[in-house]
Amino acid sequence: MKNHYKQSLNSSKANRIILFMFLFSAFFTLSVNAQIKTITGTVLDEIGTPLPGVSVTETGTLNGVSTDFDGKYSIKAKIGSSLTFRYLGYKQIVKIVGKENVINVSLDPDTENLDEIVVIGYGSVQKKDLTGSVATIKMDKITEAPVANFDQALAGRVTGVQVSGGSGEPGSGMNIVIRGGNTINGDNSPLYVLDGFIMDNFNPGLVDPSDIESMSVLKDASATAIYGVRGANGVVIITTKRAKSGKTKISYETRLDAKVVAKKLEVLSPYEFLKLSLEINEASTTSRFFSVFDETLGQSVQVGGLEDYRNEIGRNWQDEAFRAAFTKTHKLNISSGGDKTRFNASINAVEDQGSLLNSEYSRINGRITLDHKLNDKFDVRMDVLYTSQQQDGLDTKGNSSYSFMRNLITYNPVANKFIDYPDGFSPLDDVSDEFDLINIVSWHPIVSLNNEYRRRKIDQFIANLGLKYKLNSNITLESKASFNNQFRETGVFNNSKTVYGRIINKIDGINGSIDNQRFNNFNSVNTVNYKNNFNGHSINVLLGATLNTRKNSRTLIRSIDIPQYLEGLGINSLDGGTLNSSNDIIGDNESKIFSLLSRVNYGYKGKYLFTASLRRDASSIFPEKNRVGYFPSAAVSWNAHKEGFIKSLDVFSQLKFKAGYGKTGNDRIPGDARFEFLTDENSNYFFNNQVVQGQRPTSFGANSNLFWETTEQVNIGLDAGFFNGRLSVAVEAYQKDTKDLLINADAALSQGYETIYINSGQVRNRGLEIGINTTNISTKDFQWTTDFNISFNQNTIESLPDSKPIFGRPNYYRLLSTNQFIVEEGKPLGNMYGYVSDGVYQIDDFENYDATATTHTLNSGQPSYRSHQPGDEKYKDLNGDGEITAADKTIIGNGLPVHFGGLGNTFTYKNFELSTFLQWSYGSDILNANRLVFENMDRPNQNQLATTLNRWTPDNQNTTMHRAGGQGFEDISSRVIEDGSYLRLKTVNFSYNFSKDVLDKFKLNSLKVYFAAQNLFTWTNYSGFDPDVSVVNSLIMPGVDYSGYPIHKIMSVGLNVSF
Repeated sequence: MKNHYKQSLNSSKANRIILFMFLFSAFFTLSVNAQIKTITGTVLDEIGTPLPGVSVTETGTLNGVSTDFDGKYSIKAKIGSSLTFRYLGYKQIVKIVGKENVINVSLDPDTENLDEIVVIGYGSVQKKDLTGSVATIKMDKITEAPVANFDQALAGRVTGVQVSGGSGEPGSGMNIVIRGGNTINGDNSPLYVLDGFIMDNFNPGLVDPSDIESMSVLKDASATAIYGVRGANGVVIITTKRAKSGKTKISYETRLDAKVVAKKLEVLSPYEFLKLSLEINEASTTSRFFSVFDETLGQSVQVGGLEDYRNEIGRNWQDEAFRAAFTKTHKLNISSGGDKTRFNASINAVEDQGSLLNSEYSRINGRITLDHKLNDKFDVRMDVLYTSQQQDGLDTKGNSSYSFMRNLITYNPVANKFIDYPDGFSPLDDVSDEFDLINIVSWHPIVSLNNEYRRRKIDQFIANLGLKYKLNSNITLESKASFNNQFRETGVFNNSKTVYGRIINKIDGINGSIDNQRFNNFNSVNTVNYKNNFNGHSINVLLGATLNTRKNSRTLIRSIDIPQYLEGLGINSLDGGTLNSSNDIIGDNESKIFSLLSRVNYGYKGKYLFTASLRRDASSIFPEKNRVGYFPSAAVSWNAHKEGFIKSLDVFSQLKFKAGYGKTGNDRIPGDARFEFLTDENSNYFFNNQVVQGQRPTSFGANSNLFWETTEQVNIGLDAGFFNGRLSVAVEAYQKDTKDLLINADAALSQGYETIYINSGQVRNRGLEIGINTTNISTKDFQWTTDFNISFNQNTIESLPDSKPIFGRPNYYRLLSTNQFIVEEGKPLGNMYGYVSDGVYQIDDFENYDATATTHTLNSGQPSYRSHQPGDEKYKDLNGDGEITAADKTIIGNGLPVHFGGLGNTFTYKNFELSTFLQWSYGSDILNANRLVFENMDRPNQNQLATTLNRWTPDNQNTTMHRAGGQGFEDISSRVIEDGSYLRLKTVNFSYNFSKDVLDKFKLNSLKVYFAAQNLFTWTNYSGFDPDVSVVNSLIMPGVDYSGYPIHKIMSVGLNVSF
């Protein structure tokens, strides 16, 4: 075992590459003839500020340069030719080359913003020429948020993109779904494309937000069909920054964040805790808290009572577990470039403390990009990226037996005050036999934080190489390749002071594990692009072939019963234990996708636009007979504002109608779903008077006829602009049908297995998206702009296998493992399934109630599910049979929102800028499963929420909270379903850019200081930590809150300087 373990451990060190060095030399020759002259000049914006990076080209040729950081340029051009000046967000201008040697230019903003370049699949187009549904994320708004990774700032920023919280630990990813989920059992997250390459196992920490130049979200099938079998869930295209021509620029940014838990849960005081404990079990409570052992009598004797604790100050475990945490961020970038060679390098470091003790996320990113023009036809580019990420801290959700958050709330807040403990000692300071070591339901929460070792590391190295050759002015050939290596290591160690590593009443004794996973991906993309413009016609044809190879391997080794004298070595003590082979995983797999793709963009006079694409995918995941699929799309748009009869109305600065259709696929199933496997687990048999090791089929069946899910989508849209672009409105509606769902369906037991993947079922999503952008005020010194968006999505299950419902059983607590979600034909996903709460049984519900009796009889017509007494939880008898059974369960909520969106405002006064952003979600329900435990009131000596103060007692009968010991089924009911709607002041950013006088004095290009805040206020009726929660990342079971990590309130200060 030692060699095996050490080999797997050493593999984590193989990718420690954070320094990349290169040397590159270039030369050029100058030729001069009588008709060529050198033109110099400066390009300014509308208020006289130099514009760096403006494209200056000799019109109709490949001869071109870019302005430097002072807006200056120098170009050789023929007398009589013209120079074209282009810059994103500004109107293009053309100047004739005459006798003058200096041509200075001032560019005006493009108020219609229609010349903006939008990145799409395998190319880019001007915004005015878009036919599909593509949203561009404003990266300046993303970088305003004081967050570690970009996905944490996406919520509410883009129509149709729903972003919800995951587990909440520092560094954990968000759950992102575009235009509603398609697949029932599978992954609904979008496909990520980074710098033109598809990214498998994408992690948002791979790229620092400051390194992202643009981010596009492809939402409809006419845009995503170019990605074929991988495009059904939408596509997020990320393009990183590259150097521009000009002198060397160095920029540095630093930021310090301070954060605290935004909310804590109110629990019972020591007095209230003991009062409740007495109601549940008087004998146990008296023995543990009011009695001491009398050595003379040889037994425990009661010496006190409840009133002795009335003013007792107990331990607030939330105050001890949560801390004020800090995040430090440093970002350094160097870029330089001439006419032929451009170089960019950046390094970014983040240390993100979690508010929970011993939780932290750290990340370091390093990037180098190189662009070189060999000649007028041949360009070369190279990128190298390295990222190292590390997450430390507990998985707060735990498992079905043990949960940290459950213990944080329920652990005893006080010890027996009558026991004479040694000076300085308290049984609440450490694990003790008084409160722990009995079972795994309760364990000291602070000891858990300080002793459970959980570390997750990711090292990733990416190298890209691209070649582009301009065959002529119309045809461009491009070939690029990417090698992507990712190594993940998860280490777990439980010493003797942890619930899983205890040596008294042990489970596996001191134990630990190492889980190593390696992913090696190779991507090759080869395209031919033809562009031409003639007589008002424009045509752009793309042909391409891609190859994506994915290899991954995994080695998991677990060691148990590690000797206690070795536990000081921590995770390095695994060699001293016993190999637990029943948990070992050693294996690898490989898959490939080969694709052919094509797309045609056609336009006539910029008014009438047409796009069509076709992709052919061949995937090794599926059986050979089902490997090939075809994914077509088509879209049209009409720029009506360019028509004379629309112009004459003098109303619209933009009016565009568009419609599209496309077909995409989904192949996200286990690669071995079509194979049959055998296992030796529980397969021994008796033969020849001895036990023989046998084999049996696994519980998962094989299906050799699997093929991919298919999603067909229709999209229609309207873009309108008014008042010379100061008001713009975008409205889109869609219908998305996903057929042949890849469902892990239940199988008949007679088949010899429990589940099997099949293609069956259909889901429909319909939605409406509205975006509004306004320039409210625009003067020389003051500007005010507003961005608003709102999205509606409604899904329906059109069909299921054999028309049978599918149940969701979230495995958050073993005592509550019931069918709590249901998927039915004709109804939406996300339906919560349980009993309808009817308050509590009151005294009037019983015949001749006698408080001294041990049993009671309900009045005729009162439903029952056991022997009852007043204060017991009560449910509605929906089928009217007089008994509460599983037949009375029904839909009691839905975890998906009716609508969600965001509202942003930006105010600029001279050099000051203030940005605010509100984000909301409305209409979703939350299954607050915490309350099933924290309001249970059936176990003595476990603390509960303060809401239990309103429990039923003979003196407090006007309540819906059951009595101590009166909780009903170990199942959910409408009592724990809460409204998850909320409005949040998500981001506030206030910044100041120092004036040019200050910059010139200190030889700086720019200097900005800013103050930012995140999650400042949340308006909600939800009683838990945070309404933006879903600890079970499943479309079947959204909106589950159980032991989630609380949200942070963040305040930060930062500095950004460039030289």
